[in-house]
Amino acid sequence: MGGSPRAPAKRRGLLTPQAKAIVAAKAVLSLYAGTVEEKDIGPQLRRATGLQWSFLTALQYVSGQEAIRALGDLPDDWSDGDLTKADLGKAVMIAAGACAAGAPSGSPLSGGHLVSAVRKAMAQDTESTA
Repeated sequence: MGGSPRAPAKRRGLLTPQAKAIVAAKAVLSLYAGTVEEKDIGPQLRRATGLQWSFLTALQYVSGQEAIRALGDLPDDWSDGDLTKADLGKAVMIAAGACAAGAPSGSPLSGGHLVSAVRKAMAQDTESTA
């Protein structure tokens, strides 16, 4: 059967996009608040998602379109006891800022629309204060 071998299916984990977005947002907020160390976030994310996620993965995911859409679909009064929908929005902005600041080479860590917009705003802010 002379066809080329199929590429392995990309693992999606067991969580819905909304559940993944909440897990990622919580990781971003935990590190930002200093309640967890970065070295501990990767194992926590892997247990929670069933995927090989790192903190960088969480940053990139929560600042991406799928997560933003999933979090936006939460009811305005959503809460899990500790966090509100507004807190999750803060995580999106923190992640977008981190991804926009990018790698030491100057390139962004994500190509998402929000990351590009944050990067542009950062550049304009730098120009206006110079």
